[in-house]
Amino acid sequence: MALPTAAEITRLFLYSSTTIPNLVDAARIRPAVTPTNVVPAPVVDVNDYMDNGPGRFVSAASFEVIVRFFSMAQGIPPSPPGGYTKNDLFTMFGLAGDGNLKRRAAFITQSDFADSTDDLLERSYIWESTAFRLTTGPGS
Repeated sequence: MALPTAAEITRLFLYSSTTIPNLVDAARIRPAVTPTNVVPAPVVDVNDYMDNGPGRFVSAASFEVIVRFFSMAQGIPPSPPGGYTKNDLFTMFGLAGDGNLKRRAAFITQSDFADSTDDLLERSYIWESTAFRLTTGPGS
């Protein structure tokens, strides 16, 4: 499955559909959004997003807890049986609690990153502000 294009995202925003409807039809005026009348969200393959899409610009080094762990590796106590959890590490490095939510995530602005793939404008249009979090498994 391919990532959504700028044209598809724009059509979803304008028409609640990935296709352009008959624009002369008065029924095209979108009613107010209600719980039963919502704009469909595009389905995005997470692997494609991370490998070929905007996720390719984030790495483990984008997370403060990972940088701290490796910069202080000599001073960290031996891990408990089963190793440290991410919450153990957040606590160890003073990143626990709701006041540190932004420090536990990685935030990037897509227009700040360009590579040999010619998708800067479209990627920035669709995904400009992106945030990432560490997980320990599916759905965590």
